[in-house]
Parts: sequence; structure tokens; C-alpha cells
Amino acid sequence: MVNLSVFKNFPIKERLKFQLRFESFALFNHTNFGNPSSTINTGAFGNITSASGNRNIQIGAKLQF
Repeated sequence: MVNLSVFKNFPIKERLKFQLRFESFALFNHTNFGNPSSTINTGAFGNITSASGNRNIQIGAKLQF
């Protein structure tokens, strides 16, 4: 899974800064499948029933003083 963060600080005054940020989690949106079921005497044996890896993108701003 690849995560990406980009931050840019803009100085306003000596002790006042504005920060703009862009963050992306699971950037390439590849599905990560879970392990197959290993219980032998069930109908679900060998089935993969879980997956993760949804892409999340967020944009934020922060004022530091």
C-alpha cells in the first residue's frame, strides 16, 4: 500500500504560518485480499471473504501561530 503526503508552508509573519496539505492513502487503489479460509470441513474452505485498500484522499489547511 502506498501513501502520499504533500505539505506546503506559507510564512505570513514572523510567527504566523499557513500550511496547505494534501494526503492520499492507498494511492494506487490496489485491492489487498485477505487469506483464504483454512477450515477443511466447511463449504467456505479456500474462499477469500475479505479485502482492503480503499483509496482515501483528504485536503486540509492549518494556521500555525
